[in-house]
Amino acid sequence: MIKQLLAQPPFPPTENEAEAITNIGFMFADFIIIIFLICLMIYLFNRISTNQDFLLILITYVFSLLIGIESIGHIHTHFSPEFEILFLLFQTIIFLLSSFKVYSNYNKGL
Repeated sequence: MIKQLLAQPPFPPTENEAEAITNIGFMFADFIIIIFLICLMIYLFNRISTNQDFLLILITYVFSLLIGIESIGHIHTHFSPEFEILFLLFQTIIFLLSSFKVYSNYNKGL
């Protein structure tokens, strides 16, 4: 039984090999973009000091939402829903923390 499970191809069956190569390219592109957005959000969170910096975090968060929700629908990723949900949750937490940080700076008059 384990041999049958391991013998199954990781991607859905395709008519031609070009489609399979394209699916693998989409999978790696999704991962690279998601990891880049995580690193960018962490960098911007550490750098935040004014309200102008918050605009960059807001734009990054909106793109993260778009990319994360769009990549949930792809069937070519092995752990598709879990990874994207964790990505969206992480980005939301960083966004909320930066919002609280900007709000506290605004109340202090900085």
